[in-house]
Amino acid sequence: MKNFYYPSMVFVFYLILVSALAELNHSPSLWTTPNQMIIDNAGYPRTMEVAKDEIYIQSKLPLRHAPATHFPTKASAETLHQYAQSLDNTKKYNIYLVLYEKGKPRNEKTRCLLSDEILVELKPGTDPLPLAKQLNATVEKPAGGLPDNFHRFIVSKTGNTLGATQILRQNSNLVLSAEPLLIRKKSKRGFPNDPLFPKQWYLNNTGQNNGTSGIDCHVSPVWSDPFGAPGSLLGRNIRIGIIDDGLQVSHPDLKPNVDIKNGYDFLDQDNSPNPSLALNDSHGTSVAGLAAAKENNNNGVSGVAPEAKLVGLRIMSTDENLTDTGEAKAFTWKNDIIQIKNNSWGPVEAFIGPGTQASSALKKSAIQGRQGLGTIFVWAAGNNENADGDTLDNANYDGYANSIYTIAVGGVNALGKVALPYDTEPGANLIVCAPTLNITTTDLIGKAGDGPNDYIFDFGGTSAATPLVSGVIALMLEKNPNLGWRDAQEILIRSAKKVDDRNKDWINNAAGFHFNHSYGAGLVDAEKAVKLSASWKNLSPQKSATLDYQKITQLPEGNEKEIVFNIKQNLRVEHVTFTLTLSHDTLWDLSISLTSPSGTLSQLKQPTINIYESGTHFKWTFMTVHNWGETSQGTWKVSIKDSLPNNKTGELKKASLTIYGTETL
Repeated sequence: MKNFYYPSMVFVFYLILVSALAELNHSPSLWTTPNQMIIDNAGYPRTMEVAKDEIYIQSKLPLRHAPATHFPTKASAETLHQYAQSLDNTKKYNIYLVLYEKGKPRNEKTRCLLSDEILVELKPGTDPLPLAKQLNATVEKPAGGLPDNFHRFIVSKTGNTLGATQILRQNSNLVLSAEPLLIRKKSKRGFPNDPLFPKQWYLNNTGQNNGTSGIDCHVSPVWSDPFGAPGSLLGRNIRIGIIDDGLQVSHPDLKPNVDIKNGYDFLDQDNSPNPSLALNDSHGTSVAGLAAAKENNNNGVSGVAPEAKLVGLRIMSTDENLTDTGEAKAFTWKNDIIQIKNNSWGPVEAFIGPGTQASSALKKSAIQGRQGLGTIFVWAAGNNENADGDTLDNANYDGYANSIYTIAVGGVNALGKVALPYDTEPGANLIVCAPTLNITTTDLIGKAGDGPNDYIFDFGGTSAATPLVSGVIALMLEKNPNLGWRDAQEILIRSAKKVDDRNKDWINNAAGFHFNHSYGAGLVDAEKAVKLSASWKNLSPQKSATLDYQKITQLPEGNEKEIVFNIKQNLRVEHVTFTLTLSHDTLWDLSISLTSPSGTLSQLKQPTINIYESGTHFKWTFMTVHNWGETSQGTWKVSIKDSLPNNKTGELKKASLTIYGTETL
């Protein structure tokens, strides 16, 4: 993970001088800016407060320096708003108000920037233009395939977003909802500093450096012997989108495979996906090399699918991220021709997911992409970022990785064991795992990179594991281009190799699939996955069954509450989601598990240490794949237990269980 860039002292003094002069001549804002507001932030309503002692100043210079400037507390959010507008009038900087969730720690991870966009849902048939004119805003279409009554209002002045939102929400005759769009920091998953392994053990592990022979992607049989012989699979005619911090298109090991025509930079809004060299944005370039670095070109390494095309989709930088709008645009970009989209990134804190537009975009892309077969999204499960293990994170707390429309990938080391505490995360949502730790891959050319000679030898985390799985899927699609997005998931589950046999968490569900909260279905196996793909009959259309539980229930300290759902529909299960709304003073105390009618148990949440402290407005959707292939009909039980004795109580307000799958004959 990389930090925001803090400028030199000279630059800071210059900002202070400009700020002081500008404050003398500020003009009042058009609307009152509230001190706090409930905002649908990253998918769920949260009370957000304006920081009265902080403004985010982003230089318009090419380097895009982005410090958070602190100063004596202003009297109110409105005073701060006027001060921000006075800075904005200099035209030298992008100025943002800073928001934090009420009751949360205030730091780089939790900081939100107030954008100039509002996602507005109007009553059907309402013309948005008169409202926009009243607010001195422009109107654009939303991203992600939302209905026609959704619009994006873009205000013209720094900080006016909250005031404009307040006015829109008061106009209940025409406005159904109005949500300011926030910019959150995202982390690039990986970069542990571990001892070096020989190059590319993850493709052919023969036991080098005390590793375990066979703990690799088992890709060489798919490439054929000799390499590239007739019948070999190398990812031909498959495009892999690298949604990341950029893709260096001139790297000699990537250039032959880069699809320049279809790449895009969503930050600079141009067709060059190249990263910022000045900021050492090397992450996406390293990820791309693992998926599809060119083979047999006398340069460095080979990717898993070494003749697949790479499409760079730049959505982040060391000091810059996108709103929900930008994410949605990337998720839907060229979905007719980009079969796979790799995402080796995610939110930096727990219980954050995609916003309204991005959620809609994921669903639309997975269902409608590739002429109805579905875009295949592959997602890093995450890396527990506290190496001392103080925070027990979980991939199910990431709303991107636990979406039914993504393939969450965990990581294993060269011994075939989980690389805890900071190179992967467990979760009932994991599909498969892949090698991580000390991975050799492409790096930025020359001094801009992290490693010598244009390569890095210690890349890792689930950032590395994810593109290995994307490469395997490219080989599967070359063998059978007609695989749907759910077919790809089931093939990976069926073909995965069980590792770490002594781990007591392994279970065989009632359908005969094996799962583990740390490994998903197991280690990805390219040879078995491709063989299954060759004769695969696509799954029937997806169906679902949902039951709601709306009884307000107390959660007393130290006790366990069981919720029962009796499902009458007879589906062959694929994904199962459980959504709950509750309040609790110490959420980290709670453990939540789901048991299917067949007796398969999924641990959705385990007790953690201060991973989420707010006791109000908590709503979350958990997901499990551990019931894949089982029958839905029968009694499903959810257990919610307060595990620690601290005299804290809570209240379950409502819950729902949804079974996704296919109709049984």
